[in-house]
Amino acid sequence: MNRETSEDHYEVIVIGAGLGGLSAAAQLAKAGRKVLLVEKEPRVGGFFSPIVHGSYYFNNGPRLLMGCNADGPNGPGVIHAFLEELGVRQMCEFIPIQPFTTIRMPDLEFSFWSGRKAFIEGIHKASPGGIENLPELLNLCGRIHQAALSYYREKKTWEMVKNSGRLIEALLYQNVTLEDGLRSYIPQAGPRNIIGAIWPFFGLPPWRASFFYWAVLMATYID
Repeated sequence: MNRETSEDHYEVIVIGAGLGGLSAAAQLAKAGRKVLLVEKEPRVGGFFSPIVHGSYYFNNGPRLLMGCNADGPNGPGVIHAFLEELGVRQMCEFIPIQPFTTIRMPDLEFSFWSGRKAFIEGIHKASPGGIENLPELLNLCGRIHQAALSYYREKKTWEMVKNSGRLIEALLYQNVTLEDGLRSYIPQAGPRNIIGAIWPFFGLPPWRASFFYWAVLMATYID
């Protein structure tokens, strides 16, 4: 991509054509604004594009996308709803992947599957012991996810009041690290490392990554 603008006046300038910049520019354009999208790299997509650092090549994309479904336990997926709003959903094809990821360690290899039952069975094969509290952990992830959806979707006061208990619980985990959140449900280090194995997705180590963010991510995978 190497297109230079020939105009000198725009209502909005969006700097950076990662997923956030692309989404913002698309919504602004849909709303009738004259938008200039600026990107320093030769391609759009941000972290969805491969990264080259010295002699290392990191293939970050295409990444897995969640929320592409038209229906689910919490209503339409976020990606589906966003593309519907832009009027381009029918132009996109999403292909379900099972398992959705495979983790390879020096002495262990295992896969994560979508769907609660398949997810738990896969974890049990990788770690037969130490995961007795996994269903309760996944239930917590679901409640945090639903609270986040309620907060961002429902701006009506009554809806917020009805979900106040769930919102308060989610807020209690807002500043909890992934390491501490997992430790309270999975005391043993081995099983805990397996369950939290997708933490590199955040780009932070478990003792700095957000448990809240991880919980929302896990809920979209397993539910």
